[in-house]
Amino acid sequence: MIDKEYRILLEKDVFDKMEEACSDMGIPMEDAFAMFARKVGREKRIPFRILPEDDPFFCEENMESLRQAIADIEEGINVHEHELIAVDDDESDSEDPFYSEENMVVLLQSIKDANEGKLKERDLPED
Repeated sequence: MIDKEYRILLEKDVFDKMEEACSDMGIPMEDAFAMFARKVGREKRIPFRILPEDDPFFCEENMESLRQAIADIEEGINVHEHELIAVDDDESDSEDPFYSEENMVVLLQSIKDANEGKLKERDLPED
């Protein structure tokens, strides 16, 4: 029973590749999207891993820049103390949980791990 309809816009090449893959598997694209939606709803997560190589943040040029920045910091190059800059309460992100100390530690460790070529999958359930 269909209760809701949702329209999805895709690039032509993405659409064509998915249409071909679904055809090869013998299922309509609508059923593939419905299976995806049911699995996300049931598990409350994306049902596949998004790999670092799929993320432009991890491109070689950016990774080299991060490696150099970490090396500079470890050697004390371009590291300067400065006075803290006051921020109006209206502009502060301090209430945003994204900026929590715990998240910042995880982010910095992830960058360091990526730089050392040893990214870790954190809190990802098995497929």
